[in-house]
Amino acid sequence: MNQDITQQTEVESKMFGLLMEGLRSTLAWKVQGADFSRKLSTLRFMAQSFQRHLERLFSLEEYDGYMDLVTKTSPRLSRTVDALKLEHDQFRTGIRRIAQVRHSVLFRFRTQQRGYRWSTPFR
Repeated sequence: MNQDITQQTEVESKMFGLLMEGLRSTLAWKVQGADFSRKLSTLRFMAQSFQRHLERLFSLEEYDGYMDLVTKTSPRLSRTVDALKLEHDQFRTGIRRIAQVRHSVLFRFRTQQRGYRWSTPFR
C-alpha cells in the first residue's frame, strides 16, 4: 500500500505539472483580431481542470493516507505535515478567489460582447 500511495502521488503530481504547462500555454496564446472567445473558453476549461486537480492532489495527500504515512514513518515531520495542511487551506482560499474573479471577468466579457456596458470598472 505504501508504494501505491507514493506511485499515485507521483503520477498525479506529473499530471498537475502538465496542467500548469497547459495553463501557461493558454495564457501565452496570441489572439489575432479582437475575438478572444476561443482563448477564454480554453482558459476557462484549463483553469477549471487546474482547480479540480489541485483539489484532487490535496485530498490524496490529506485523506488517502499520504500525510498519515509520512507522520507514521517520520514522527519528527508531524509539524511539517500540519503546516502543509494549513498551506493547502490557504491555496484553496486563493484558488476560490481566483475562480470568482475569472467568473466575473468572463461574465462581463460575454455581456460586453452582446452590447451591454458596465458603468463601474472591474474591482
